[in-house]
Amino acid sequence: MPARDENLPAGRRQLSFVVAVPFYRPTADRISGWAVLGLRGGTFLSAAS
Repeated sequence: MPARDENLPAGRRQLSFVVAVPFYRPTADRISGWAVLGLRGGTFLSAAS
């Protein structure tokens, strides 16, 4: 999926970041997978306020 601001000049694009969280198996002491969520800075901050 293309970014909504990919055609804007670099100075007008939003910053983004990724949050990753491990999933653990309840019967074993190891990671069984990861949940990854990409967030756009401006969108995330405006929704949080």
